[in-house]
Amino acid sequence: MTMPSLHLRLLGDFSLVYADQQITSLNAMRLQSLLAYLVLHRDIPQQRQHLAFLFWPDTTEAQARNNLRQLLHQLRQAFPDAEQFLCTDTQVVYWHSTTPFDLDVAEFEQKLALADEAARRNDQHALQSALQQADDSPLPL
Repeated sequence: MTMPSLHLRLLGDFSLVYADQQITSLNAMRLQSLLAYLVLHRDIPQQRQHLAFLFWPDTTEAQARNNLRQLLHQLRQAFPDAEQFLCTDTQVVYWHSTTPFDLDVAEFEQKLALADEAARRNDQHALQSALQQADDSPLPL
C-alpha cells in the first residue's frame, strides 16, 4: 500500500504537504476555507450554487458564481496538482473519495469513535487509551 502523498492539517494552523513539500501558496484564507470545506464534506458533491452562496452571501448569484470560478482558478494556480483531489464541472465541485490522503480531522474523529465504542462497552482502560491517542496523535508532516 502506498502512503498518501497529501497531508492536510485543519486543526490548529492550516497546513498542506504534498509529495513531502509544504505548499505555502495556499495562503489566502478563502482558498484554505474552500479546500477545508470540500475535504470536510468529501462524501457529498457540492453544488456550485450552494458554494457560491455560502462563501459570498451578500452578493448577487451571478457575482458569487463568478467569484467561485475565480477562487477555483486560484486554487489550481496555488496547488497545480489539485485536480488529483478535486473534480469540478459546471454544476458541482467535489473531493475525489478514491484518492488517498491524510486528514488530521478524520484521524481525530476515528480516535473519538474508538473511545465512544470503548465507552459503550464500559471498558475504562480502552476508553482512556483511545482518548489519550486522540490527544497525542497529530498528523505527521
